[in-house]
Amino acid sequence: MQEFIQRIIRYWKGTELNLKEERNVSSRETCPEKKEEMIRSAATFLPENYPIDESLLVEAMNEPMFASVASAHEYLLSRAKKIKSIRRPLPIKEKYSYFLWQTFCDDKKELIEVFSKDKRLTEITEETMELSAAKADILILSSGGDHFDVNDLLSKIDLTDKYVIICSIFSESKIREHVLYRVDKTINPYKIKRELAHFDFIEEIIKEASKA
Repeated sequence: MQEFIQRIIRYWKGTELNLKEERNVSSRETCPEKKEEMIRSAATFLPENYPIDESLLVEAMNEPMFASVASAHEYLLSRAKKIKSIRRPLPIKEKYSYFLWQTFCDDKKELIEVFSKDKRLTEITEETMELSAAKADILILSSGGDHFDVNDLLSKIDLTDKYVIICSIFSESKIREHVLYRVDKTINPYKIKRELAHFDFIEEIIKEASKA
């Protein structure tokens, strides 16, 4: 088992065979070998600098056979330890900067319009998404789809002085289960209109972000 764990960690860090080469599984391979390959491949979808937990790999290996690499990734992601990060309240100021990531879908147009038209906010648009996110006070991010690619972006940013919002149709429980880094608020894009009708949406976010 220890050898298996070490193989996965070496593979995960890119020191073994290319993923495409590893996917050529021989029909003569045993079920454990196929499962090991799936887990090894699934681990490559975790953020590169995420400290993989060896006990999680052992648990995965003891599970019934996974149907695919995607299902193995789902297993690892939903059970992986979350990276703890403190949050310092944003200081009170006239304007707050924000960064939008992958919020270009039709169901999020309402959200984009709300943020872009508010005079208390200014959008950050640097050369790369990492630079933009690093300079913004408030992050409004998509989950990144079924694989929760938002984890890769969050892994590259110091979240201490940021308020992190995940805008997704996934349930809050699923978001918090699959996002490996701190999430301060979740928003369902389909509920934006209803929320706007009852209170100042941006004001609520600023209050929450500024509160200890």
